[in-house]
Amino acid sequence: MLDVFAQPFRFPRLGSARGGGEYLINGYAPAFAVSPADGRFVDNTGAFVDFADLITYTGASTSTYQNASGQLATASSGVARTAAYRYESGVLVGPSLAIESKARTNALTYSEDFANAAYTVNNAATPAVDATGPDGLTSATTLVDDNGGGSSSVQLIRNITVSTSTRYTWSVFLKADQLSWAEMRFGGFTTPANGAVFFNLSTGAIGTTSAGLSPRVEQWGNGWWRCSVSFTTDAADTSGNLIVRPANGDNDSNVDRDGTSSILVFGMQLETGDVASSYIKTTSSTATRAAQTLTVEAADLPTYGNFVGFAFKGAVNYVDNSSLTEVEFVDWDAGSFQNIQLRLATNGANTGQAVAYQQDGGTLHDVAGASDAYSPGWNVPVSIATSHKQANLNISVDGDTTVTDTGPANELPDLSAADLILAQTFMGYIDTFAIFNTNLAAADLEAISA
Repeated sequence: MLDVFAQPFRFPRLGSARGGGEYLINGYAPAFAVSPADGRFVDNTGAFVDFADLITYTGASTSTYQNASGQLATASSGVARTAAYRYESGVLVGPSLAIESKARTNALTYSEDFANAAYTVNNAATPAVDATGPDGLTSATTLVDDNGGGSSSVQLIRNITVSTSTRYTWSVFLKADQLSWAEMRFGGFTTPANGAVFFNLSTGAIGTTSAGLSPRVEQWGNGWWRCSVSFTTDAADTSGNLIVRPANGDNDSNVDRDGTSSILVFGMQLETGDVASSYIKTTSSTATRAAQTLTVEAADLPTYGNFVGFAFKGAVNYVDNSSLTEVEFVDWDAGSFQNIQLRLATNGANTGQAVAYQQDGGTLHDVAGASDAYSPGWNVPVSIATSHKQANLNISVDGDTTVTDTGPANELPDLSAADLILAQTFMGYIDTFAIFNTNLAAADLEAISA
């Protein structure tokens, strides 16, 4: 696997923003900006600086990401993934800052070694690492039938131990070879009882899906797809089987055993949670990617008088559930009910509602975009702009008409001594985060968030 961030990555200094041309976001100059998408990092003096001069990043493990070639790459422990890319509608987008605020563990050992005794095969040739994987190396395995004649299912099987009544996500990188469909099947569970999902490895489309399973597909370079299925064990489940099969087509995994029925397989992962996190390689033991944090220290934040505004652009992975703080973009909190926050709510009828909060020792005020502005999924693009001022709290989502709350009679909270936490509850990508210390009107917010 490539380790292109063996040393900390730092953008070159470009000199003064004012001396070298002011950095603008849709025509508006921020007082502070973290923008990997533009290769610009602007401090509170208006100067272009390095990422590390703006953000304190913690992440005590290696972490993987998709690079500018669409390949799997690895950032060293303690190094932020500021050159991460992702596919949106078939187009590779980036660079971005990939961030995952919760630790995740790959519970499957030998995640790339399918010939290991942890796996078994049925009607398949002995697995061999013989193909180019998503990391650009010879790291993938051809899953092919055993040339035994006739037709039947061809299986790569992993027996696992699970906890009862627990939400899991199983993921694996798959690529078309002689066949263009694959099946991810469950065996030995009470729930899901022999459930399965079919995936089209030519188009990335999801085919027939059993009840109780939540599938997703993420595109990678060179024809690879990362396919995942989320499921919940029941009160009786303590073990089961994860099964990968080549398939002739949707809902048809009965293939010819003529030595040519094949797909490519790489990087299997099982983790607790609703959405697959970044890939975690394992060998003889399980492995954990540590939680990651982004902190802007108070001394590095811009001062503001009667006005402060924010812009947040990127992509987020999330599910629709009852938690109000499923995603938290910004948390600037001095305690004693002095704070400004930006969240994505999925509670109640909300599927993805951007909400801005403002509090100055009194009543908490909030203003929200449409309840269905975003739909749960993988790499969901978001663009939000807010402004905070006395008696006026505003938000615009994806360039839509600004929503205003004129209720706050209090002054802006005094956050001059408080650190700002960015992406505190978050799994996804930050393209741009900016702070403005000017009075942004409704039209300004709509332009910035467009």
